[in-house]
Amino acid sequence: MSIKNGDNDFPLELADMAAADKFAEEMDDVLLDIADMNPEICPPDRRFYKGDKEAWVYEHGNISELVFVKVD
Repeated sequence: MSIKNGDNDFPLELADMAAADKFAEEMDDVLLDIADMNPEICPPDRRFYKGDKEAWVYEHGNISELVFVKVD
């Protein structure tokens, strides 16, 4: 099975790898630096830890906001 992109056909495995790489690069662009944040003034409702990154969740009633934070 392959995926068509313009005039090119990519094997599905390569398309998945390319999508994963693109997603990882885009995530670097949305990471906020912990130095720019102040969790004591506006603490997140929940924090998820993963190495040098965290996901902060702010709950606003029926809506939640997810913020990705680089801590190192």
